[in-house]
Amino acid sequence: HARALFFSFQEGLKTYSYLFNHTPVHSPYPGWIGVSHGMEQGFLFGGPFKTLSWLLTMLVPKYSETEKDLSLNIMKMWTNFAKNG
Repeated sequence: HARALFFSFQEGLKTYSYLFNHTPVHSPYPGWIGVSHGMEQGFLFGGPFKTLSWLLTMLVPKYSETEKDLSLNIMKMWTNFAKNG
């Protein structure tokens, strides 16, 4: 991350980044780990809106309404970035 920022600064290029700091309700890690790399991917690809089989529904915690809103916002931000830079 720092190398990309340094290079883009030297070349006068725009650089974009974001910080994802939400620990999902279904995180397989202990709470003290917090958020790990790539944990936003489920939200980016609409994980809270995917339908699971009845068996998985019983085993996997459901996303909260807040996480559904978060997913919609992430999808909107990435789509806007793809459209407009």
